[in-house]
Amino acid sequence: MILAIQFVSSAAAQNRQAQPPASSAESQSMQDMMKMPERMMAEMKAADSKLDALVRDMNAATGNAKVDATAAVVTELVRQNRSMHERMGQMHQQMMGGCGMMMNR
Repeated sequence: MILAIQFVSSAAAQNRQAQPPASSAESQSMQDMMKMPERMMAEMKAADSKLDALVRDMNAATGNAKVDATAAVVTELVRQNRSMHERMGQMHQQMMGGCGMMMNR
C-alpha cells in the first residue's frame, strides 16, 4: 500500500515538472489581452468624437465649404472602416496563432 502511494506521488511530481509555469512573456501577453477591450472602447470613443466634430462642421457649413466638409466626413469614415478591418485581421491572426500554440502543448 505504501509503495502504491509513493508511486502515485512520484507520478504527480513528474507531471507537475512536465508542465512548466507560464513564462513572463506569456503572462505579459495575457495581461495585454485582458486590457484589449478597454483600449478598443477608448479608441472607438475617440473615433466617434472625431466623426461627431466633422459632422457638426459639415452641418454648419454652406456652399463649397459644405462639399469639403462632406468629403472630410466620408474620408474619415473610410479611414475608420479600414482601420477596423485591419484590427479584426490582426485579432484573427492572434487567435489562430494562439490556438495553434495551445494545440501544440
